[in-house]
Amino acid sequence: MAQNVIEDCMTLLGGKTSVTLNLTPQLEYLCSSSAKIEALNNGLIIQQNLKAKTVSIKVCQTVVNGSAKTPPKKVKTEKPDPNVPFSDYIVPSIMGDILAILQSPKTCNMWFFGPTQCLAGETNIRVNRGGKAREYPIRYLYEMTHGVKSPNWDRNIQTNVRSFKDGKIGLNPMFDVVYSGVKPVINIELANGSFVRITKNHPIMTSGLTFVDAGNLRIGDSVMVDKMEKVGYKSEKKTSKRDFFCNLWFHPFAQKVKTDKESRGYTMRVRKYQAIFDASINNLSVEEFIEIIKKDEEKAKTLKYTNPSELIIHHINGDTSDNSISNLERITRKEHAQRHQNECNFGQGFPTFSKIINISDDGEVDTYDIKCVSPYHNFVANGIVVHNCGKTTAVRYIGYKLNRKVESINCRGDMDSHHFFGHNTIVNGNIVFQKGAVEKSMTEGLNDKGEVVGEPGILFIDEASAMPSEIGIGMNNTLETGNNVRTLTLPEDGNRVV
Repeated sequence: MAQNVIEDCMTLLGGKTSVTLNLTPQLEYLCSSSAKIEALNNGLIIQQNLKAKTVSIKVCQTVVNGSAKTPPKKVKTEKPDPNVPFSDYIVPSIMGDILAILQSPKTCNMWFFGPTQCLAGETNIRVNRGGKAREYPIRYLYEMTHGVKSPNWDRNIQTNVRSFKDGKIGLNPMFDVVYSGVKPVINIELANGSFVRITKNHPIMTSGLTFVDAGNLRIGDSVMVDKMEKVGYKSEKKTSKRDFFCNLWFHPFAQKVKTDKESRGYTMRVRKYQAIFDASINNLSVEEFIEIIKKDEEKAKTLKYTNPSELIIHHINGDTSDNSISNLERITRKEHAQRHQNECNFGQGFPTFSKIINISDDGEVDTYDIKCVSPYHNFVANGIVVHNCGKTTAVRYIGYKLNRKVESINCRGDMDSHHFFGHNTIVNGNIVFQKGAVEKSMTEGLNDKGEVVGEPGILFIDEASAMPSEIGIGMNNTLETGNNVRTLTLPEDGNRVV
């Protein structure tokens, strides 16, 4: 293969819309993150199956006369638009059909079905923003990203969470945090000391590399955990002697370190990867370079060096133990920070597994979920790899694309009718009627005379299965009608007709 991602993909497709091939050394480059992103930006999806050792290529946008056609390349963006729930290039393909239905002249109701999967508010999520790693409770992340706590959270800075991707734990862009309401949770405790409070139908990655609903897990099952250890890093072997060349007396950027092993009382040391790279730019072997720096001051002055205060020696594959010259490149500090912010190899680590030692019901709590950029729909919560969903965010995207306001209400069993239909309340000493979500959505786009002056609203009833039956009956006439004009009678407001 020529290793031109798009051309090679089209050649392998051979006019088909999808193809699955055995993963050969010649095709491994297609499984890199950069290749997948380039393919996705051009209307193609590359998926790797580590267990079956296969790679599949699919056309996700344009098919002409039964053969695949490369769509126009989209403008490259470093991250999704922070003001849009989905960016256009990661939106599920079915969304186009949903938008077409809602834009039709006929009125329709639509169901989005998916598991109610979420986590307790105190669940810790490790995130990376601007190259800096921090850990926050998921509740705090929600409050910050939605302006509840502070308006100063800059949504233009990409927020990455840790995800299981391509056999490793790496960084994955997060584009939303959602509040899922008060829900019953279970507490799952692991042998390694980790635990998570989670709804029963929130999937967790298991040792079989499949997601299993938390409620179906049993004591003794093994689930995936984030070891939080960089690829190539072996703490028990990582010693000063191994990482540095010492006694480099004539290197201009060597680090002075005290030691009892030298008569001078100190040594001058340089990191091995820096010495290896500097030897290469001087067309010397590492041994020749070290010999000169140790013993020949005059010749050492004629050599070229990397100033670590200005330039960084970067490990291309993210493995800091791989100091082969083909894996080293010299870049600026600014570029290095950008690489660490956006590439999955920064913070990359080894997934491992831990056995469940206890499972118990743990009451009802406020719950939340995180939305990640496709195709890695998972994230690390309290050190455990869990799945994520996207119904709420999908509805927000629909509202954005149709320029229609979304009135949402999250159902639970103890709700009263006023949550939907409104109620009387006191404002400035006067009794006034406060509209509910149903009326707000029905009257969106109308003026006080009922004339159409804007786009209609969308009523989003989240977790509809938890809606009290008496409220569902009350809404029946409003929801089930073939007429574009809906009618709602409000006993709570003197039988006023909306």
